[in-house]
Amino acid sequence: MHHHYNLWIVALSLVVAFLAAYTALDIALRVRDAGARAYRFWFVGGSLALGLGIWSMHFIGMLAHVTPTPLGYDIPLTLWSIVPAVGAASVAIWLVRLGIGERGVIVMGGVVMATGIVAMHYTGMSALRMSPALTYDPMLVAASCGIALAAAMAGLWLAMRLAPGDRWLSVKKLAGMLGLGLAISGMHYTGMAAADFAPGSVSLALQGGLDGSTMAVAVGVGSLGVLTVTLLIALFDARLANEHATARVHLEAEVERRQSREVQLEHLALHDGLTGIANRANFVEQLALAVRRARRRGAMFGVLAVDLDGFKEINDGFGHATGDALLCDVARRLQAGARVEDTVARLGGDEFSVLATEVASPADLALLAQRLIESLETTAVGVTGLPAAGSVGIAIYPQDGDDVDDLLRSADFALYHAKSAGKGRYHFFDSQLESRVRTRQRRLDELRVALRDDQLLLHYQPQVDTATGRAVGVEALARWQHPVDGLLPPAAFIPLAEEAGLMPAVDAWVIRRACREAADWATQGVALTLALNVSAQSVTPALVATTIEALRESGLPPRLLEFELTETALLHAEDTGVVDVLQQLAALGVRLSIDDFGTGYGSLLYLRSLPIAAIKIDRRFVQAAPGTAQDAAIVKSLLDLGRTLELRVVAEGVETAEQLALLRELGCETAQGYFFSPPVPGAEAVRHGRVEGESAAGLLPDAAAADADRLAG
Repeated sequence: MHHHYNLWIVALSLVVAFLAAYTALDIALRVRDAGARAYRFWFVGGSLALGLGIWSMHFIGMLAHVTPTPLGYDIPLTLWSIVPAVGAASVAIWLVRLGIGERGVIVMGGVVMATGIVAMHYTGMSALRMSPALTYDPMLVAASCGIALAAAMAGLWLAMRLAPGDRWLSVKKLAGMLGLGLAISGMHYTGMAAADFAPGSVSLALQGGLDGSTMAVAVGVGSLGVLTVTLLIALFDARLANEHATARVHLEAEVERRQSREVQLEHLALHDGLTGIANRANFVEQLALAVRRARRRGAMFGVLAVDLDGFKEINDGFGHATGDALLCDVARRLQAGARVEDTVARLGGDEFSVLATEVASPADLALLAQRLIESLETTAVGVTGLPAAGSVGIAIYPQDGDDVDDLLRSADFALYHAKSAGKGRYHFFDSQLESRVRTRQRRLDELRVALRDDQLLLHYQPQVDTATGRAVGVEALARWQHPVDGLLPPAAFIPLAEEAGLMPAVDAWVIRRACREAADWATQGVALTLALNVSAQSVTPALVATTIEALRESGLPPRLLEFELTETALLHAEDTGVVDVLQQLAALGVRLSIDDFGTGYGSLLYLRSLPIAAIKIDRRFVQAAPGTAQDAAIVKSLLDLGRTLELRVVAEGVETAEQLALLRELGCETAQGYFFSPPVPGAEAVRHGRVEGESAAGLLPDAAAADADRLAG
């Protein structure tokens, strides 16, 4: 019988074949990693969709076969032909789920699938119920079976090798779609070519079966609908899977970030933020652990408190950035000087501590302390290139303390003694040391109370015109009226205030009180220059504010106020902003003088760069001048310098008539010392200011009285 193919329907069959192949590959990706519940859905739904897709392609291909005789389709056989197609699809999905990619499994699975596909094809052909019956070319039948086997095995092999996340996944799926679609179509059309329709044959299925048009609409619409819905579900599932995967990646990244953050927070909680070494909390924890271990084993260990000597001057002179860099260098140097088993920590500021647990005797701790002191001076370690100096206090467990607090306190006591003894050395703790430190701390607490309760008072030592003997100025000197110990001189508390950083508070009190008292003198007709000693700690912008407030409240003219600065206060003045403070004070009208002139470094530089109005010759030069030509020459040169630069010059420490006579001979106009008067209360200082035309020595009965006052003061 003559027959041919409708190419449009052939093209439709190819589309269905490609769609079925792509759906099969996409389902393969779904079922491999799906959960049990999702797998059951994909197994049933995927088997039906894939089986119907292959079956639809077969019947659409049969509809493309155009013969002179109309064709019908037996309904039971047509429906029965779906079963082997669905069975073949279910076997494929099951094998992909197992994921066993061995060659034998693929071959056996391919045979089962090919059998189902071939059975579907030839069962569908028999649904035509041709009379006379169809005959087949054995060679083409065998070829169709071979194509079915090859397509099944290739599909299984490819499905088992598709992996989510593969950057070539889309390309592989498209290539697989084309290959499998052509293979399925090739198997069908080869099988169709094997069929021989006898001339004059008719289709008995037309009676009570489906005609070709009805079959075409039913199969086309049904198969395309099923495949399309299945593919859309697969794509939607893929989208959900991608969203879940993305969410999982984000969640894992968030968990990892939080874990990393926790590690960072834990590190920050136990390590110093500047130097990176252990901090106080970490050190205390390690020390507590060392105490427990030593208590069980009966062992000894040491705590070494390390404090930098002169760090404040470095910090003020070179700036805080350099100070921070030096602290980092110190941490590295201490780690280099310590042993591997030692714990080095920064407790705060320039305070460090070392825990030495493996020691046999105090001698081991002494060697370690000396090595730490030497390591601080090593400029090769670090980035600043600056040497550092430090003192070390040593406490030993259990003799100096049997818990964390006692050991830390004992190490601090020992450190204080080491610094008091000259710095740059180490010292072991002892009980007498603790007593001295406690006494010092008690005195310091009392000094804070004295500032609060106004227990300080001022005495004034006159600055005398050497020609007339009249007081032209006074220097205010603080005294402490202690409620128990009586009147204390400056030496009893000023060094302690310097060490504790209390001098700004002391100086502020002195400025306010002295300005108020000097203003009262001025209302009595006595205008004396008021000289006040200012500590290096106080030369900050706060000093300007305090001075402005004191002058405004007291009404004292600024020209009567003079601040005496030591050369220590002027050290690195240009680098620390001291110059700005001094210039602001000078702009107010306050006079500035250099105390103990000639005993430090760079005095001439200060006279050139700072608004200095007066200099004070140190008492050591003045007292030695009558008997030493060299000291006399120094005094003369300083007087000449003052006259040349138009500076007021005050000679300090005059205690004998001989010293006064020499100063007069050298042309010194103003002097100060016990020869004239010891420091006296304000009322007596005012009396000296009222004396007119009296000789200088007339302020005291005789030189012996001067000596007595000097010894008493």
